[in-house]
Amino acid sequence: MRRWFQRGHAPTWKRTVPTRSILGPYISHLEKRWVEGCRNIRQLWRELLEQGFTGKYGTVRKWVTTRQGISTKPVSSAYVSPPLGRKLARLLLADDPLSAGRQDGLLVPALLEAEPQLAVTLCWLRKMQNLLCKKEDTRKEGELKALLEEGKTTLLSRLIPALERDAAAIEASLVTPWTTSPVEGQISRLKMIKRTMFGRAGFELLRARVLQPA
Repeated sequence: MRRWFQRGHAPTWKRTVPTRSILGPYISHLEKRWVEGCRNIRQLWRELLEQGFTGKYGTVRKWVTTRQGISTKPVSSAYVSPPLGRKLARLLLADDPLSAGRQDGLLVPALLEAEPQLAVTLCWLRKMQNLLCKKEDTRKEGELKALLEEGKTTLLSRLIPALERDAAAIEASLVTPWTTSPVEGQISRLKMIKRTMFGRAGFELLRARVLQPA
């Protein structure tokens, strides 16, 4: 209202004339190529550039999207993402991959066919698993060393040096009855106490809570 009084009259609203699309002169060419079966957006864009079009690739893509009547990123309902990480590892080491489902189970033979070295690695992993689960009286001397040497030819060859450094500890874990279970239990208990304190107490209170039951 203040502006009206300053101007001395009410504003005169004019009907805005819609601006012409930059694609206007080229719609006929796009429609012609569409009828011919061309669906390559970049190809259509290049053809328009040769005719003097100054717009961007996104302008042509928007027209194609509208013409198709679908979203810019169509998602196929038939696509299923393959298993990754731990799920894929469990699937590869399973005795019967098909037990995880037909689609995932068929993935294993395809992977082994595409990457033969993967089959060698899986075979070595199963040997290591059998060694670690063997009873003491069925183990052979030097079996671990031979397996580590064999592992250098697999996809896990970069892991072998670390295992060789800890070979003595691994051997000891196979032949002695001792385990770290009691220590791991105390560590889990300590973590549980720390979580229940929510970081609101210092070391002295934590020490008192840990040592009090003892």
